[in-house]
Amino acid sequence: MTKYQRPAIYVGQIFVVELADNIGFGYGYVTLTQPSFGHLINVFRTIGDTRELPSGLRRGGLILTDRLVSDSPFMKSRNNPVPWVLLDASYPEPDAPQNTLFRVGNKIFDMQTALEIKDSTINADSLPTITFPMDDRLTYELTALLSGKQWRLNEEKDVYEIF
Repeated sequence: MTKYQRPAIYVGQIFVVELADNIGFGYGYVTLTQPSFGHLINVFRTIGDTRELPSGLRRGGLILTDRLVSDSPFMKSRNNPVPWVLLDASYPEPDAPQNTLFRVGNKIFDMQTALEIKDSTINADSLPTITFPMDDRLTYELTALLSGKQWRLNEEKDVYEIF
């Protein structure tokens, strides 16, 4: 894959995240992919010591479900020096996404169909918005979530921090 080539991502594909501050590794899998918008992912509650999938991963449960991400966490860039690693492995029987709706501006879309949904009964404010961070912000968010810590942008140094 070249520097700017989009990764080939498929439903059930397992990925590994090298967490910030040498905390360890996080693991997850893709539940839905829609090239027009991105991917829905689930992340396990487990922090591992290596890139190898720990045994009993499923028993730990999920800490994050149906998180909307773009290709950017999986792509190396100046601001994302340690991209998430897509493994050549599939998670057996991945959970179907529970919520496939998301917001772009004031429009609502369904990830499964890539079609706009026009339904005034849907609370658009409760839906995730599609974002395309081209840095390692999602790695810091995930590190904080898994470790029970917090993250922030240190604007003075222009870097994210775990605290």
